[in-house]
Amino acid sequence: MLVVGMRFERHTAGAIAAVLGLSTVVILLAVLQYQWTGEISRGAEERMRDALAASVRRFREDFAREMNRIAAAFQPDPAAPPAQIENSLLSRYGDFVSSYPHYRLLANLLVWRIDGRTPRLLLMDRETFRFVEIAWPPRLERLRELLNEQSWELSWISEREAYRHPWTLHEPTPALVQALFRVSPGERAPAAETHHIGFLILELDRPRLSNEFLPTLASRHFGPPGETSFLAAVRTAGNPGEVLYESDPRQPVSQTNPDAEADLLDPRQDRWDEPVGAALTPSGKDTQWRLAVQHRAGSLAAAVGALRRRNLAVSFSLLSLLAASVALILVLARRTQRLAALQMEFVAGVSHELRSPLSVICAAADNLAEGVVTGPERSRQYGDLIRAEGRRLSRMVEQALLFAAEQADRIRFNLQPVQARQIIESVLQNADPALRQASMKVDTDLPAALPPVLADANALSQCLENLISNAVKYAASGGWLAVRAGVTSKGPQRELAISVEDRGPGLSHSDLAHIFEPFYRSKSAREAQVKGAGLGLYLVRRMMEGMGGRVTAWSRPGRGARFTLHLPMAEPEQMASSQGTA
Repeated sequence: MLVVGMRFERHTAGAIAAVLGLSTVVILLAVLQYQWTGEISRGAEERMRDALAASVRRFREDFAREMNRIAAAFQPDPAAPPAQIENSLLSRYGDFVSSYPHYRLLANLLVWRIDGRTPRLLLMDRETFRFVEIAWPPRLERLRELLNEQSWELSWISEREAYRHPWTLHEPTPALVQALFRVSPGERAPAAETHHIGFLILELDRPRLSNEFLPTLASRHFGPPGETSFLAAVRTAGNPGEVLYESDPRQPVSQTNPDAEADLLDPRQDRWDEPVGAALTPSGKDTQWRLAVQHRAGSLAAAVGALRRRNLAVSFSLLSLLAASVALILVLARRTQRLAALQMEFVAGVSHELRSPLSVICAAADNLAEGVVTGPERSRQYGDLIRAEGRRLSRMVEQALLFAAEQADRIRFNLQPVQARQIIESVLQNADPALRQASMKVDTDLPAALPPVLADANALSQCLENLISNAVKYAASGGWLAVRAGVTSKGPQRELAISVEDRGPGLSHSDLAHIFEPFYRSKSAREAQVKGAGLGLYLVRRMMEGMGGRVTAWSRPGRGARFTLHLPMAEPEQMASSQGTA
């Protein structure tokens, strides 16, 4: 047994060392995982920002290209006679409608002539296909104020500047505006003058721009509104900016800190393929249109952070599961080692227990066979000794066989209504010789009208025998044993409680937590070298559970112990069924 204990201690130390080692590895992996996910997240955020910036750039280029195509379709020629301006625009409008897919973006074509005594605003009538004079509509009043301010400056423009004068996008209207000039052929002298004669106004259809054109560009570069992870908005640069388009009005894009933004018009980058004309320019710093894009999570950093947290949660969950699995394996291994040690102790104890009665039986048989024992009285004494040791041997064998059957799940219980009083009295009668030999006084409290319980008679008898046998074995020094029975309540259910109490040395609190485990024997029992295999109470617990009952224990060191069997009461229909079967 000392060797077994030393081996068990070595295995325990090894298990603890393994746990510490694996815990260190798991912690190290967790730290590395945290660092790796941080690096991966930063790289992913950079790639997402680069991809988003590229999408924003392509969106801006497509918008500027389409606006420049509209302007280029109506680019005036300063060298053309002023009288032919309207006719040239009508011809260009026909070509524009037939060749440009987004021709519906052009709401109205207007010319403001200031070369006569009285300025005139001309509107192309689509029904008559002619320019007619109209009054300035209120929606163009802000544009009129801007053009009046520019007229004075344009009076002193040079010939070269007239040919390269840029178009202007007046965002509040919205409209594309180009100044009209007259440069007479042959006027190339240094003192030659260029005459500003008016403005060409291409009024855009704002609803189509907001509801068709910009959503199409946004879907092309950022994905459909219901499927993309990004929100897009086009608004003026002022704060607060006027919104022209939002992909999701319920979740507006931040005005102060979007993930990416860009001006839709940039004269430094936008160039025409035409030989004349310049890049389209915004009308002002605060009125120019700006594209802003933001992740639905609030920002790219927040989205990547949430993804990192999810990855960390999954990784740490897997590591935790790995650690728990390793810990469980080590616990199971330790329990297996402990169980193996208990089994070895059980084998040694059973071998010793079996050897003692066998030695007594063999010695008594030899004396009888060789005629050493003479006389009826001596023969009867030897017969009682052989019978007692045989029964003791039989109980040990039965316990071992019952334990093997329980481990193989081969125990079956025949549950029927039985009279507990009869079983208790029968068990006490069978145990009377052992009780008398131990000089134990037995007190009983068994009411005559005990109700029947649902149990297996043989299993209940065996449970009581084990409890009484334990009391004789461990508590004989107390010289007293009590067996009581009575009806108690457990919530709404009633049950029969059968208790076996002694006044022996009792059990410690730590022993009470393990006494129903297989092969377990208290330290005091081992030190006192009390014979036993550690299976009796375990089998009592398993048999009581198999019958739908339970067993409880109470004990205090020096004050004895009490074990109680709790059995369910037999229902009336079960009683009737039992009587019918009988």
